[in-house]
Amino acid sequence: MACAGETGGDEELSETAQAVSIQNGAVVSAVESSTNPLGGFPIIGIEPVTLTVFDLDVVAQAKWTAAFTTNLSWDGDKVRQGQTLDVQRSGSSIGVLKVLWTITGQLRPLGLFEINLPPIPLDVDLAGCAPPLDGSAFSCSADSPHLTLFDGLLPTTPFVRIAIGVEVTGEGAAAQTTRTLFFGDEQGPQGELEVTPETLGDANPMPCSKPVGTTVDYALDPFSYTPVNVTARQQPKFIIGFHDPFFSIPITLFEAPFGPVIETTPDFTLEGAGNTVALGELLANNVLPTIAPLGPFSGQEGAPVTFSQSTTSACPVTSFVWQFSDGTTSFGPHPQRSFGDDAVFNGQLTVTDSTSLSATGSFEVTITNRPPVANAGPNTSGAWGTQIALNGQAVDPGSDDQATLSYEWDFGDGTPGAGSAATSHAYTAPGDYVATLTVCDDHVCDTDTTAVHVRRRTVAVAYTGSNVGTFSAPATLMGSIVDELGQPVVGGTLEFSLAGAGAGSAQTNAGGNAARTVDVGIAAGAYAVGVSYGGSGLYEGGNTGEVFNVAHMASALQYTGALSGGSNKTVSLSAKLVDGLNRPLAGKTIVFNLGAQTTAAQTAANGIASVALKLNQKGGTYPLTAAWDPAGGEAALWTGSSASATFTLGGNGGK
Repeated sequence: MACAGETGGDEELSETAQAVSIQNGAVVSAVESSTNPLGGFPIIGIEPVTLTVFDLDVVAQAKWTAAFTTNLSWDGDKVRQGQTLDVQRSGSSIGVLKVLWTITGQLRPLGLFEINLPPIPLDVDLAGCAPPLDGSAFSCSADSPHLTLFDGLLPTTPFVRIAIGVEVTGEGAAAQTTRTLFFGDEQGPQGELEVTPETLGDANPMPCSKPVGTTVDYALDPFSYTPVNVTARQQPKFIIGFHDPFFSIPITLFEAPFGPVIETTPDFTLEGAGNTVALGELLANNVLPTIAPLGPFSGQEGAPVTFSQSTTSACPVTSFVWQFSDGTTSFGPHPQRSFGDDAVFNGQLTVTDSTSLSATGSFEVTITNRPPVANAGPNTSGAWGTQIALNGQAVDPGSDDQATLSYEWDFGDGTPGAGSAATSHAYTAPGDYVATLTVCDDHVCDTDTTAVHVRRRTVAVAYTGSNVGTFSAPATLMGSIVDELGQPVVGGTLEFSLAGAGAGSAQTNAGGNAARTVDVGIAAGAYAVGVSYGGSGLYEGGNTGEVFNVAHMASALQYTGALSGGSNKTVSLSAKLVDGLNRPLAGKTIVFNLGAQTTAAQTAANGIASVALKLNQKGGTYPLTAAWDPAGGEAALWTGSSASATFTLGGNGGK
């Protein structure tokens, strides 16, 4: 086997010799499994010669150690910029499966006394247990060293020994490894590969971006191997014999297994590091680019002509230079360019790859005449009554005709315009119009249209009325409408709302203002006041809102009843309740307190509450109060009020 970097016996060829330079190398990987338990089992019985009773416990474990050799071969001439290098590989293996038993327990010779055995290790190497890489079945077996239960040692005396047989079977698998290419100190592509006895290929492109002389290394690392359907079978056996009468040499008379077969399924996964093979130094690209026949190309003046090419190259083409007979140059694999006049042009394409190898090709381009092209510009929009820009333009492919172009507009509303491609026009009413631009040179005309959307004017709606009010009192709501040009909108209907409910409407005057007076019928608090305009044929709608604060309506209470009376006599207590606008409040409960006596009455439609009270206190003067304290929902509408007076109470029978 040749080492990495050797030629494998072939004569070394020069780069230009177009012959195959085969090189060889090998990767050796030492792999091993972890220590796997094979299970434990007892050995219990009576040795038949000396009648020794034995009660033993056995624990077994195993470890598989192997070495994989991966043979590599490749064409050294393909270690070259832009070439595809196919590295061929095949594998083989050797291995040893080591089994270790540990035996503990007791012996009782003739059943008379007990001997405790210290842990006794027995190990065996299943030599030649190579992991098969082709998926075939394998079987490795051996017997442990003998453990002596009894041995007379003297001539004619017997001996009794036990051993443990083991067999490991399963099915092999391909070894798994990671392939990594290295270019100098830089890591290249990686891939997961299998290694089997069969020759397999691994094609890898050689980079054009690395300089000539860069070392190329091929690493297979790490390796792993996992056989399947692995089974370990163990069974003890007796070995019985005697020592010959002359030399005391042990002679086996009987050897046979006993007890059940102990079967386990260990998981042997072998893992280990691999190695790296030097493939050589990167050779220079020696394949020139080739260009397929170009064109013919054709087009019209002023219209882009797309140039295309089909190039074959070992390394990427990094430069495309197109040179034309009019003195211009374009770049790139598929350039587009326009010509200013009709003619037949010729040119040359030069391509250069990343390793500076070049090729050239010639071509012709036929360009025909073309009329001017009118472009009415993008669709546009604006408000009626404002100047709306129309951004038309025109191009004549013939540069001599460009200065002679004439322009004429039809704005779509019955009015014409002329003079330039870019202009503006004010429309008198909203709507959708089609504006047409006609462009003529000395020979022919072209037209184009654009859509003009004339929209309604936007408006700003403002609330200008009061922001405060009082429950059940009138308030003035006001608003205004101004369009986007700052002009008032006259005769527009403004809809007012208060606390989410409609509050009527009003028409705007010449200044764009409108007002409406409403009675505030909501409880004290902060509410939204709003004004909206629904729009018209000329104007968009709009709305706005602010905060409207509602205050409690004040109340006033006046005592109007008797101010004196006699003990045990009945008097009339009365009071009148009005709101802050002096309107009587009906149905309100007035509480009267005269000294220690209390009574109440409700106000009538005139706001007066009256009640008769029989006086039951001693003569004297007493404070008299009348009070209204709104409760429930009324507390959010009115403020409470009270009135005070002094009541004179005469003696018995007094008035």
